[in-house]
Amino acid sequence: MFEFKIVAKDRSTSRRTKARTGVFTTPHGDLATPELAFVATEGELKSIPKEILKKLPVKLIIVNTFHLWTKKMIQKKTVDGPSTFYPLPSGIHDFSGFPRPIMSDSGGFQVFSMGFGKTHGVGKMTSMFPQSARHPEERSDEGSHYDQNNPVKISDNGVTFPWEGNPITLSPEKSIQLQRQIGADIIFAFDECTSPLNSYEYTKEALGRTHRWLKRCIREFHKTVDGRKLKVENDLSSSFNSQNLPSTIYPLPSRSQALFAIVQGGYFKDLREKSEKYWNGSFPIFPKTNLVIFWESARSQISSNQLDAG
Repeated sequence: MFEFKIVAKDRSTSRRTKARTGVFTTPHGDLATPELAFVATEGELKSIPKEILKKLPVKLIIVNTFHLWTKKMIQKKTVDGPSTFYPLPSGIHDFSGFPRPIMSDSGGFQVFSMGFGKTHGVGKMTSMFPQSARHPEERSDEGSHYDQNNPVKISDNGVTFPWEGNPITLSPEKSIQLQRQIGADIIFAFDECTSPLNSYEYTKEALGRTHRWLKRCIREFHKTVDGRKLKVENDLSSSFNSQNLPSTIYPLPSRSQALFAIVQGGYFKDLREKSEKYWNGSFPIFPKTNLVIFWESARSQISSNQLDAG
């Protein structure tokens, strides 16, 4: 069962914000939000034995669908032959030895890190960003040379990555199938994470593609849950919570998963707002990505004495 309750809101009279704290209930325990997710790319925290992990005050981890797919969930029989899946023993919780909530990334970040991230020399940490990425408003957006020479091939069908000499393709449907097999509590719709150096035109195009992919992810998610055909309205006003819907495709534990969307739009505020409005009302919670470039200037904090219950 998934449930989110607001515990406290910012009641400051001098500064009106939407800051709040809450409790998010999942099948594997409650999370006090905001919560820090520890990165366990392949289902494990580096240098920390599994028997030690469960004793630490770690309440949430996130695993990576792309890396689990390519390194732990696929067995190549021959060089040119088809690849076959072998499932994690009883889902990611048993595999990782982590009994608390787990999220799985859709593979969308690899669209950036293995794509324009390589072309532009842009990393995931602020100190690794080139100057033009940290301050894109200072660069000229003439032409589209920042939108060329992408090592991965992106189309409405999905994304094709170069991998060990052979191309592999991740589509919205495949991402959901893999995440159903992984068995995390919270899974994410497949999206295109753009580079901070991409032009406004390209970022807008990628955002539209991400929105179209979402509808396919929703259909596939419900298909793998119980085989029902889901009608997806243009405004996405329907509820897409997966609460209490059992799996009939993969040998998962008898529990539900929640599908969340991700706000995209890169550096451009109007695109991020457009993305947020697109999701709003359809998903109880959604993360905002591609905002790492603002971390350097994000210094303000809300002190605990400004939070009142209610």
